[in-house]
Amino acid sequence: MTGGMDTVVANIKAIEANEDATAKDEDLLTTLEVVYEFYLRGFEFAPISVYESHATKFLIKDGKILPPFVAVSGLGESAAWDIMNGSRGKTFLSIEEFSAACPKASKTHIQMLKDAGALDPKVLNVDTNTLLYQVPGGMLSNLIGQLKQANAMDKYYDVLAEVPRVRKDCGLPPLVTPTSQIVGTQAVMNILGGERYKMVPKESKGLLRGEYGQVAGVVNEEVRKKALGDAEIITCRPADLIAPEMDKYREETKGFAKSEEDVLSIAMFPQVATKFITERDNPKPKEDPNAPRELFIEDLGN
Repeated sequence: MTGGMDTVVANIKAIEANEDATAKDEDLLTTLEVVYEFYLRGFEFAPISVYESHATKFLIKDGKILPPFVAVSGLGESAAWDIMNGSRGKTFLSIEEFSAACPKASKTHIQMLKDAGALDPKVLNVDTNTLLYQVPGGMLSNLIGQLKQANAMDKYYDVLAEVPRVRKDCGLPPLVTPTSQIVGTQAVMNILGGERYKMVPKESKGLLRGEYGQVAGVVNEEVRKKALGDAEIITCRPADLIAPEMDKYREETKGFAKSEEDVLSIAMFPQVATKFITERDNPKPKEDPNAPRELFIEDLGN
């Protein structure tokens, strides 16, 4: 269903050519013909999602049809409701964690969900190569998301192998946000671009330039030159290059900000903080639930 029109057509032809097709195959054929009609009319199907699919209802997600769990062949309603209720509001880090939250999902059901793309074994299975690739869990899910978006999951292990190389080139920054995402994105670009550092986003340039502070290792000067050209390298504390602005914000918020905390909040989050302080200092009067109210009755008889 979610494999695209060509996959649907291939399955339809296979069932029609099978002289020993069972009643179950005939039921599947009917479903596939309906799905084929949807594709012809311009509809698209999103992959089944452990976190977003409904047990029995088709939903709309980002303009695509999101199939329910019962659309997985062999997965009944009881297990479907158990998976839906057990997965809401959670993020699973392993198959064992998923099984504990969804006890009615058998090993067979779990394999079905893997085959349908609803459970990603690359994320949920234990991979000791993580010690070699140096990729934390949050960074891994982001890498997989980028590769899926580029339809390049076949490059998965190439990207993983590229991560420690990029990290070394950048001076061994810690793989925590935001530098982990910077290193991961650059690794993806290096592999998909067909040439290392052919494409270098501004965040990678900032890391190589020193905008995120001093790194623990030694930056690859050849890579730095290729990415930055003759740009000046920051060798001091980056924040020392920013002009002091506190006095300016104190003056601008005089009479409005009631404390230093208000001034800092406005400096960091001008729109949100301004709205919050305005509503905090001008609260709306609470309605009296016992106050008299006017009742209007419309005569519909005429």
